[in-house]
Amino acid sequence: MKKVNELTESERYDYFIEQALMQNEIWLLQAQEGLYAMCEDDNGKQYIPVWPAKEFSDSYATGEWEGYQSEQMDLKEFIDWMQELRDD
Repeated sequence: MKKVNELTESERYDYFIEQALMQNEIWLLQAQEGLYAMCEDDNGKQYIPVWPAKEFSDSYATGEWEGYQSEQMDLKEFIDWMQELRDD
């Protein structure tokens, strides 16, 4: 995990895509059933952070996300969910 954190932003993105495709899954932080950790940029745009492995998502379950649990999601299920959110 330390080596991944030392990669550039572009390299970390490539690593995430590669791992998600290889494992056919992504990891999120879940507060409770159906409620996930979210981020917001300076313009008010919201994002759902995702990670390539449980150890990464676990490491972010601190601060405002303390008590959140790592949740695995099948890649197809995640893509379908993102399409539903986009359509809403």
